[in-house]
Amino acid sequence: MSLPSGRDELIRYLKENYATEEREGILYVYPEVTYFSPEVVEYKVADTTPIVRRIRQEVVRNYVYRNVKSVSLYGATGLFRKVCVMYKDPNIVFDLIPVKAKNVVFHMLSFKITGDIVNSFTNKSTEGEEGTYVTRRWKACPTDPSVYTWKPVPGSADLTPNWAHSFTEDQTSTYLSKVSQSTGKVQAGAKSPDVSASWSTGGIGDVILTLLNIFLSGRVTLRNGYDVTVKYTWKGQTQTVNRHVDAKVIVPVEGSVGVSWD
Repeated sequence: MSLPSGRDELIRYLKENYATEEREGILYVYPEVTYFSPEVVEYKVADTTPIVRRIRQEVVRNYVYRNVKSVSLYGATGLFRKVCVMYKDPNIVFDLIPVKAKNVVFHMLSFKITGDIVNSFTNKSTEGEEGTYVTRRWKACPTDPSVYTWKPVPGSADLTPNWAHSFTEDQTSTYLSKVSQSTGKVQAGAKSPDVSASWSTGGIGDVILTLLNIFLSGRVTLRNGYDVTVKYTWKGQTQTVNRHVDAKVIVPVEGSVGVSWD
């Protein structure tokens, strides 16, 4: 099945087969079916944090923080006593997926699709723990975690993310766009407000077939790539990690799809 390419034929076809409404020179077409929730088909995450940064954060800062803390806890006596510190790092886990497309418009003359993509970030991380053990400065710190006194570190799993999102329509392999998005701090166990960004196909791919899929189903299957940078506070300093997310998601299209003649 294909859509007519001529303007008059396309208008007639859309009006005969779909619920339509014309406003300010744009014909809005309502898909036959409306979905309200995304469906995740595939989801993969890879750690892309540079190795030099990982070593600096996990090794160098451990030693510096231990010595600073021994003095701050015990003042002058910290010269003779030290606090041995052992860590159970926060487990940084999140979901980042598109939840819907909206304000979708097909531009006939320039042969492209524009719209908004809406993403949602869910923080599934767990807080880190800090274990302490006080001993003489000249003694070695024990390596047995059971002798340490452990306590969770509040806020250590609160994340501040930003990401670059590339997405492609799955059935037609139409490259839709690449957008950059960010959100404020997201506490552990919480979900960010939906984050929207405008996109445009730039006239690449089989946009007619992509539109037809949207008209018939009210949703679109997207292959998504996210390059994510996440910041959080741990061991007294800001930590930065990178993740790459690949996700195949069936996304609902909110509202109507416009057909413009520009």
